[in-house]
Amino acid sequence: MRPLMSIGHFSEMTGLSIRALRLYEQQGLLAPAAVDLRTGYRFYRWHQRTVAERIRSLRELEMPLELIARCLHGGLELGAALERHGDALEAELQERLQTLRRVREAQTTPPWPDFEVRVRQQRAWPVLSVRYYTSLSRCEADRREGYCSLRQRAAQLGTRAAGPPHAHHPPQGGFDPDHYAVALSLPVRLAVPGSEPGFGGRIAFTRLCGDVTRLLHAYQALSDWLARSPHLRAGPSAERYLCRLRPGAAPHTEVWAPLHAPLEVL
Repeated sequence: MRPLMSIGHFSEMTGLSIRALRLYEQQGLLAPAAVDLRTGYRFYRWHQRTVAERIRSLRELEMPLELIARCLHGGLELGAALERHGDALEAELQERLQTLRRVREAQTTPPWPDFEVRVRQQRAWPVLSVRYYTSLSRCEADRREGYCSLRQRAAQLGTRAAGPPHAHHPPQGGFDPDHYAVALSLPVRLAVPGSEPGFGGRIAFTRLCGDVTRLLHAYQALSDWLARSPHLRAGPSAERYLCRLRPGAAPHTEVWAPLHAPLEVL
């Protein structure tokens, strides 16, 4: 009987790395013939090279370890395993081809429409604000409730809205779709107890009608425009809701950012 060989020697003989051999041992594909309990060294027998070569051949075909294990242990015939693996590769290939077609289409047609960004002067109305946490699933209902509470507060304080409500999302160390902060504000015609000064000055803005799933694209378009323009952002971006916040109303949103005066070119 041939003597046991070290894992290093077995690795050189089979073309499998030591790391791969340890992984195959953990997955139950190829256990060493012996393990030195004192040193932890692993040893293999000569005849185990046949199993190692089978594993290497199937891994070169990118067959998953779970399928290889079933082949080696008799749970699945090799032909059936190859057919199943081939079907999975075919499905993956079709999915990648579809993605490739979309990428090629995006080279001529951007994946989102271009948003026109313009600049205007904004009047500094005082604002009433409410802050709360929401999630993507309940954001619209919470926004309507917040807007109603602001209108009621304005009426109680003897003033009324001076424009549509707007909102921004205070930074919180990353966006959590199930729990994120919202600051909803309503501009009012009179400064009243609890109101805050609103921003007055130049703003850059773009508008989105309809599909609110494109709202992030509007934010990105505004950020891209600011990166290319001589203007400097004077504060965080915000959303302004140009339609009444009621169920069934068609979304009509303005995304805007306050601006400093443009930089002078020397």
